[in-house]
Amino acid sequence: MKGTYNIIASWADGHGHTKSYTALTFTVGCEITSFQIKDSYAPPTFTYNVFSSRKIVSLTAVVYEQVPACGYTFTNNFDHQDIGAGVEASIIFAGAVVIPSFEVYSTNPAHEASYTVTLANAITIDAGQGQSATTFTPPSVSQTISVVNQCKDTTVNAITFSPSAIIVNDGSEGTSDFVIPTDAVDTANSLTSLCGARTYAIADSTGTINDWAVITDHALTAGSKTLTIKTPLYPTAITEPTKVITLTVTSSLADWSGAIVSTTDIDVTITRLVCDCNRMIWIAPTTQTVTVNVGATTSFTTT
Repeated sequence: MKGTYNIIASWADGHGHTKSYTALTFTVGCEITSFQIKDSYAPPTFTYNVFSSRKIVSLTAVVYEQVPACGYTFTNNFDHQDIGAGVEASIIFAGAVVIPSFEVYSTNPAHEASYTVTLANAITIDAGQGQSATTFTPPSVSQTISVVNQCKDTTVNAITFSPSAIIVNDGSEGTSDFVIPTDAVDTANSLTSLCGARTYAIADSTGTINDWAVITDHALTAGSKTLTIKTPLYPTAITEPTKVITLTVTSSLADWSGAIVSTTDIDVTITRLVCDCNRMIWIAPTTQTVTVNVGATTSFTTT
């Protein structure tokens, strides 16, 4: 073990007297020959979800051990390698807050991929510790960063209609509004439409609706839509007093066919207008007198 040691010699005169003295003083030094990573630590894959806030990929668990263990102080000089010049350089960065670390940030689902970066280190022993200032290059550490696009399999939230049902007279139009539905990615990041535009499909019990029920942009409010029922275009005549039709509106992501769609039902009641003759105002006609001579042929018109 490193330190200063003394060899003590003792002399006895044979008459019960003993004399001790330091025969030799010597110093045991220590010289580091290399550095290794403790327990051959390999960091686990770090998963980052696109649109999340900037994340720190900490590598503080990487511990460098002296061989032999001299206990000298030393200085790290980290080098963040293999970041590249393409996509990696735009989303992965050398860590500045936590040392050592990488940082990752992306708002583009197309960045989904697995990236491998490297942490290198040049360790310099501080001088004046029994060994001159010496620089060592320990093994590098590879870090895999998996960038995940959650849009491709997120869940679209259901629509909330206002009003929740449509009641309309036959021959007229009725509407219900709704805010464009968010999805799980929006909810996780407290934003909207991160995964792009929504598409909508309307169906009833017979199948897809053609043109008598349509969804358009809201006339006044951005980020909202309007479902319009056009009864004059309904394919069959309304013969009963009221006809209730349940429409199912499916919401999906235009760019990600793998996302989980949502379906929302809304009831549409079409009321047939019936003429009530009892409520009509009767206007008596004016009496007209027509004279016809016997044996004569006369034509006349009354109104």
